[in-house]
Amino acid sequence: MPRDLPSRFLSAAGSGGALRLRATILCVAAVLAWPSSSGAQPCCAGIGTLRVFQRGQLSLAVPFLETLRSAGGTSEFGGGLGDIAVSGRYDAVLTGEYRWLPGIAILAGVVFPTGKPLESASLLLGSDSTGTGAFQGTLGVAIEQIWGHLFANVTILALQSAPRHVRGVSETLGLQGTASAAAGYVLDSGGALGLNLVAMRSADAVQDGRTVPDSARGKTVLGLAGAFPLAERWRLQGSLVGDLPFQSMGKNEPAGISLAVLVMRTWQ
Repeated sequence: MPRDLPSRFLSAAGSGGALRLRATILCVAAVLAWPSSSGAQPCCAGIGTLRVFQRGQLSLAVPFLETLRSAGGTSEFGGGLGDIAVSGRYDAVLTGEYRWLPGIAILAGVVFPTGKPLESASLLLGSDSTGTGAFQGTLGVAIEQIWGHLFANVTILALQSAPRHVRGVSETLGLQGTASAAAGYVLDSGGALGLNLVAMRSADAVQDGRTVPDSARGKTVLGLAGAFPLAERWRLQGSLVGDLPFQSMGKNEPAGISLAVLVMRTWQ
């Protein structure tokens, strides 16, 4: 979750037992976005995490998306099941295991095209589109360190989409790289506050074996996020996220600002 706090503070990090299963239901309580037609937003997601021994972790995320879109005086609302993601994490070095060496984790994942792609949308503005229509694979590394109440995280991810075929045309999005840096403070209550900077860049897309000129994408986002315990199994999470308003920091991607408040319930 590059736009929020590092996953270590919101997932099943920790030891205790060879196998440890944790389930989370995350629901959006409120979202304010500008522009209002900026795209799909998760309204609810089910997340299952299985801790394998002390260093391994497997996760399954099932998102449900909703979109409010306006254009030319027409507004519409749509949504549905998004693309299901399966991910894995292996902590080669646990955070705090060595005094001067940060935690190092290997990340990998697969996104399945279970959502509805844009060409299959039935509404006029495509607001019921909830997926990319292609398998996606990710591979990356996360470096984390904690100093008392302070934490820092740097994550680098590479994402490659599989080819997809639309009306007889084969197209593949270019290789995408994402780098994020986060820092924050963990409260005595178990909550956390963090600041996150995310930069995404991609290569040009390929259509029918030919590179599409000037189709590369880019995006740079700055976000402030917080997570606060409400009860033993309930947590409130909020984020304020915005694209940096510099031409060189974005390309072929919509820009906007969003404020979100989410409620999480976990079982383990």
